[in-house]
Amino acid sequence: MRACNDRRRRGNVVVAAAVSLVTLLACVSLSVDGGMLQDKRRHVQAASDAAAMAAAGDLYYNWAIEKGADVNGTARALALETAKRNGFEHGVNGTTVEVSIPPTSGPNVGKKAYAEVIIKCDHARYFSKIFGSTEPVPIRARAVGRGRKSTNGNAILCLDPDDKSALNAGGNGTIGVTGSNVQVNSNNTEAAITNGNGTFGSPTLNVTGGFTGGGFVGPINTGTEPIPDPLAYLPPPDPSKMQVQSTKKWQKTHNHWTLKPGLYYGGVSITSDASVFLEPGIYYMKGGGFSWSGKGSLVGYEVMIYNDPLSNSDVIDLTGQGNCVLTPMKTGPYQGITIWQRRDSTNTIKITGSDAIDPATGVDAKMDIKGTFYAAGGSLDISGNGSGDFIGSQYIADTMIVMGNGQFSIDWTPVDTPGIRDVALVE
Repeated sequence: MRACNDRRRRGNVVVAAAVSLVTLLACVSLSVDGGMLQDKRRHVQAASDAAAMAAAGDLYYNWAIEKGADVNGTARALALETAKRNGFEHGVNGTTVEVSIPPTSGPNVGKKAYAEVIIKCDHARYFSKIFGSTEPVPIRARAVGRGRKSTNGNAILCLDPDDKSALNAGGNGTIGVTGSNVQVNSNNTEAAITNGNGTFGSPTLNVTGGFTGGGFVGPINTGTEPIPDPLAYLPPPDPSKMQVQSTKKWQKTHNHWTLKPGLYYGGVSITSDASVFLEPGIYYMKGGGFSWSGKGSLVGYEVMIYNDPLSNSDVIDLTGQGNCVLTPMKTGPYQGITIWQRRDSTNTIKITGSDAIDPATGVDAKMDIKGTFYAAGGSLDISGNGSGDFIGSQYIADTMIVMGNGQFSIDWTPVDTPGIRDVALVE
């Protein structure tokens, strides 16, 4: 009797095990298929994000010309190519990739500088087919990227975090900042100072630390948050892609000359009564710096002078007594920058306005330079000694000396400054 009962119990175990196995297999199939489905969804979302960011990057790159509109379709093409490289090609294996610039759905509908990417595809069932459904599971992922240049709202930005007199303003003249504010990042109690009998006026002076001197004109805020370098993202120009224009220092003392953009080994020196016209483009100084002095003129439209010093004496020094007219590039990644010194260089850029008479015209020589002066690791030494000079639209440097015995202005405008790179996923 006991043996019979034992056999009955063994049979029950087999049946229970069989039923449990079916349930276990069902759970395993759901887990495996569910895990694969989630992995595929993450992959599709990542591809959508990458495609949207690629389109946003292209919109930013072409911002100066297209202002956030994909006029030539390059942003859309780049988004499609990026999705393809991530395994989702439009029209292949039931995949659709929709690129809308501007977006056609969501909170940014119709906005320029925004790119919407939607990827749709099917995920095949595997083990879960045992439940009777063989239809694939549809997957949809959406992303929106933004690519534009936003306004960098500081006419002067001193980056040094703790230096005394990071901004040193003085002289006996009038220095005026128009169009935007001044920011001094130093937390020193005397981060910004004035000396002499002149004035330094701005819409607002913001200082992380403190200030001293009675020459500041306009509202002053202390204890403000420091602002990071807004141009830190920007790669320097590549000299290997430039035409070599001079294999040694280019030096002229007389007559009129025209320079072409490109690579200048040993730099450029313009002295005496030599006058130089710079054709549009990038002038890369590989050592030697760029100096202009004497009574000649220096004129260049849509140019950028890049200083790559090899020693402390390789500086940019614009102190001539003739007319000086320079404007920044209007297109491309360096739009708005007129003078740029290699970021890690501690050299000083010196620019001085003149009160001399232009020998060519018999009238007061003028300095009219537009654009940004950028020396993240170095110093700017700016002086205005004439009347009505305009010396730059924006200064960004580690420290600055701004002096004047005459009258000059730093006239900030968004047109003549590079702005801030704004490329991000927003949805």
